[in-house]
Amino acid sequence: MGGTRGRTRGFLIINERAPRVCGTSWREIIGSHLGSDVEITRIRVRDACAARNAARAAADSGADFVVAIGGDGTVNACANAVAGSHTRLAIIPAGTANDLARVLGQTGNSQADLDTIADWRHRVIDAIKINGNRYY
Repeated sequence: MGGTRGRTRGFLIINERAPRVCGTSWREIIGSHLGSDVEITRIRVRDACAARNAARAAADSGADFVVAIGGDGTVNACANAVAGSHTRLAIIPAGTANDLARVLGQTGNSQADLDTIADWRHRVIDAIKINGNRYY
């Protein structure tokens, strides 16, 4: 799926407080898995509110995908932000529990999950909505 400029555009939303985030060059690692025809913007956040705002801005700009790198709070914030848009969401579990990633069949090991990036497929998952927020 090509972006608005003929290239695929993606955003990495990285929660720098997540336990397994520090010291990893996420843009370089993910870029090497996706190839040179993918434009990647990295945004570092420190809480769920910032993650939601960054993912919403990415979706509003027409991004093809957002990669949520963090724990369940980061993932849920990003999922709510891109819901209803054409922006796809990918998860790199880097938190403590990584419950949604595990339910979706990911190992919870960031590097192992990155190694399977070529096999990632589109899925629609159920959510409940409480007071305007979706929970996955």
